Amino acid sequence: MSLRTWGSASWTCAGRPIEIGIRLALGARKRSVVTNVLGRSLRLTTIGLVIGVAISLVASGILSSMLYGVAPRNPLNLAIVAAGLALVAVLATLASALSALRADPVEALRTE
Repeated sequence: MSLRTWGSASWTCAGRPIEIGIRLALGARKRSVVTNVLGRSLRLTTIGLVIGVAISLVASGILSSMLYGVAPRNPLNLAIVAAGLALVAVLATLASALSALRADPVEALRTE
């Protein structure tokens, strides 16, 4: 799941270099661009986490025989896994956003 999160986070930034270039060329602050990108990525991450937790709660009956020493619907484990995946999504988005911000806005506009 974390590889998928990394891919969607990279796509959120890398798929929009023209938009980021236009925003920077028109005077947007880098902080606002990063905040915008993080917001979009975290919305996708939240939707994925909600769907994943719902599926895990439904599938916990099937998986209960494979778990040793852990209750099938342990909220602490679900919270730790969800927080870990959210952290991976934030780090992946930040890495992509910061690399997109290093590019020259004029060059990003000229490529298309």
